[in-house]
Amino acid sequence: MFGIPEKYKKFQLFSVSSMIPKDLKLAERKKMKEAIQKVELVAQVENEIIPSLINETHNCQVIVFLNIRLKSLKEATFVSNMLQQKMKPFCVIRLYDSTNELYSFAHKRVSKVEEAGIVVENVFLTKIMPIFINDEQKRLMEQFSYFDAIINKTTKYVFYLEMSIKTYIISHLKVFSKTRQLLESNIWFNEDDMIMAYETIMQMDRLRTQLLKADRAVDKVKINGELKKLIHVLNEKLED
Repeated sequence: MFGIPEKYKKFQLFSVSSMIPKDLKLAERKKMKEAIQKVELVAQVENEIIPSLINETHNCQVIVFLNIRLKSLKEATFVSNMLQQKMKPFCVIRLYDSTNELYSFAHKRVSKVEEAGIVVENVFLTKIMPIFINDEQKRLMEQFSYFDAIINKTTKYVFYLEMSIKTYIISHLKVFSKTRQLLESNIWFNEDDMIMAYETIMQMDRLRTQLLKADRAVDKVKINGELKKLIHVLNEKLED
């Protein structure tokens, strides 16, 4: 899983019930219990080889890597959202069933209202990948978002940010024609550039979905215009 070095590996099997947040509604708890078959801690990045980040905005002292087997990946979005909302550490969750897998990430910040609380700014899943076939998405992940491929190890927060955003971009290869150039660019040295790339690709993906559903020519022209502006933003960043 993400080529994690041995020194960070920490295998531990959890009971399914221990992973279900206590404050969920009865129907949600039941759905979680029916969906999850196995939960395994794979690794924990917690020492200061990669420094922690603790400030008014973020508290990233640990990155947790989990393997969760589901009865079906149809429940991946529900399970991922529930766990990422309730778990305070930054988490990389591999969700899988008998044939396929995907990954869950969440960007979190410190709550300004609840003491020691967190606010999840977004949760996202990669697209589904076959477990036993080394497809293009897997090959690019190994090349660009595995542990040793991460460029920015300034803090655990930016480390997680780079790993998650690279994985998201790889999972949306067809959104931007210059994906590989983006992955090979210098934006990974700068937190703001990483976030800009993520938000831009996310907007482009949303617009492309809207374009497929648009019936009127005027709507298609408008959406294409917005897409061109976003493509221009990314192309300019690649030229920096």
